[in-house]
Amino acid sequence: MATAVACLGTSDFYSALVDALSATLPIDYPQVWQYTRDKPEPVVVFHRLNGARREQQVEEYVAGAFRQDPFYRLSRNGDLGTGLSHWRAAANSARSEYYDGQDVCDEVVFVAQVDEQTRLHLCLMRSRSGTHFSDAELDQLRACSPMVVQLLRQHATLVRKAKPSIEAGVRKAVGLFGESLLTARERDVLELMLGGYATRFAADKLGISTETLRRHRKNIYQKLDVSSQSEVFSLFINSLGCFDAAPNQDPLRGYFGHQGANKHL
Repeated sequence: MATAVACLGTSDFYSALVDALSATLPIDYPQVWQYTRDKPEPVVVFHRLNGARREQQVEEYVAGAFRQDPFYRLSRNGDLGTGLSHWRAAANSARSEYYDGQDVCDEVVFVAQVDEQTRLHLCLMRSRSGTHFSDAELDQLRACSPMVVQLLRQHATLVRKAKPSIEAGVRKAVGLFGESLLTARERDVLELMLGGYATRFAADKLGISTETLRRHRKNIYQKLDVSSQSEVFSLFINSLGCFDAAPNQDPLRGYFGHQGANKHL
């Protein structure tokens, strides 16, 4: 926990907090979700998932599965208090239905009320191949719950104070990225790519077929002279330095101009 405290306000905080909690008990799928009262869609703040697990527990959740999540429903209705809440697969048939097909047999959630609008859920799940949280482990988690909830609140407050201008700058850069080269629809697709959306979820969000989305993505790759989504991410990150110098134009203008100048040196 001392390491988690030292990481308050930094990008390492959630990882350090999960490491502290998992030092004495196994955790398979740790996640942190943010729920905002006036925004129905939750936002994933932290997770350690990849492949099929990420698609199921993050992408499908954001795409709409969250509406069946018992913890989401209770929190949304004001029936889930701050502190530790526990769910077990065999304990309630209504809740078990939500977890059908998911590799989850047991889950505990630390709920932190950041302000009147915002809640954070630190979710600790166990896979079906493992064991349920024992009574002793649940007692241990309840004992540290006040500290965990307070740490979640403090971190969210520190991040909110420290990074509003950075977050606004990144959002602006995403909105302008590719403006000088791409069509409006291609920029819509590019923005969802930068947001980490999988193909079918991006297509659903834009109301187009997956084949149409793939065609737009192919055109984007050609125009940006890249061959993969990871290269798009790298190009965006590398171009941010040029955005600082000219914050009201496509950062690629300055980046490609700088690259061209370097070729002639």
